[in-house]
Amino acid sequence: TPAVPQPAPVTTPALTPAAPQPAPVTTPALTPAAPQPAPVTTPALTPAAPQPAPVTTPALTPAAPQPAPVTTPALTPAAPQPAPIATPAPPSPQFAALPAPRLDFRAAASEAAAAPACGLIAAADGPDWLSLRGVLRQGSEAALRRALAARDIPAAAQRLALQSFDGPYCPALDLLRPVLAAPEAAPQVRVTGAQPLRAGQLLRFDVTMPDWPAHLYVAYLMKSGEVAHLVPSAQHAAGATVRLGEPRAGFPGWEVSEPFGTDLLVAIVSEGPLLGPGRPLIETQDAFRQAMATALAQAQRDRRRVLIRPYVIETTP
Repeated sequence: TPAVPQPAPVTTPALTPAAPQPAPVTTPALTPAAPQPAPVTTPALTPAAPQPAPVTTPALTPAAPQPAPVTTPALTPAAPQPAPIATPAPPSPQFAALPAPRLDFRAAASEAAAAPACGLIAAADGPDWLSLRGVLRQGSEAALRRALAARDIPAAAQRLALQSFDGPYCPALDLLRPVLAAPEAAPQVRVTGAQPLRAGQLLRFDVTMPDWPAHLYVAYLMKSGEVAHLVPSAQHAAGATVRLGEPRAGFPGWEVSEPFGTDLLVAIVSEGPLLGPGRPLIETQDAFRQAMATALAQAQRDRRRVLIRPYVIETTP
């Protein structure tokens, strides 16, 4: 813009005074001056006037846009911040940080103990463990383990002391279930020697009494469907360990004989005697259940404690 006014003031006044003054003297002096404007700089500037837009714009474009080119690319990568679409990543750690659901050991123990269709299993539990002790019909173990797996109970948290049997003992187990002792409570039974017991060997075992004076009675359910009354009811001191089956004068011991297989020994402790005297040495299981049902009902009416522990005895030829 300042370049355009210069040609106009220089050219117009220079030509105007040149006409009045004595041409002979001034003209030669002005002739050299005329070429100065002649540098056709003016016409060069005149055509340049149309070009100002193309020339000026590029001049301004590099100056102003330069910051923009720098800023624009910076914003362009910022737009791809669809990285925020990676926002799903935060939920992942949040869920990972959530505590695992608390295991219900009590419910698992109860459900597992009741899972076998035929069994007598005592259950107990703690903050991070469960205990199952008892007897069950052969083939029922799978139902018990499925119940534990359904509750996600790890193997390391399971304390299992289970024995399986093959025999007609289910009706008797149903009758005795209400008085089953807790897994670690008395009475406890421990057989002397390794099982199975072979033909001709003697059945010997220890019974640990509860921490209160109690009568001890032992029934022996056999695969034949009969029940032997091994030990008549007798009182023992609190916490005593009673050894049974050792031969002595007038008693040769209980010798293993056929039928072989799995028998069921039941140790019963009670406040006061449970079954009255005079019962036969061996009787049918039906007769035993009837007498035991009557005795348990009477003990409940008298509010006398009764606890039992079943134990499988294996015998073989």
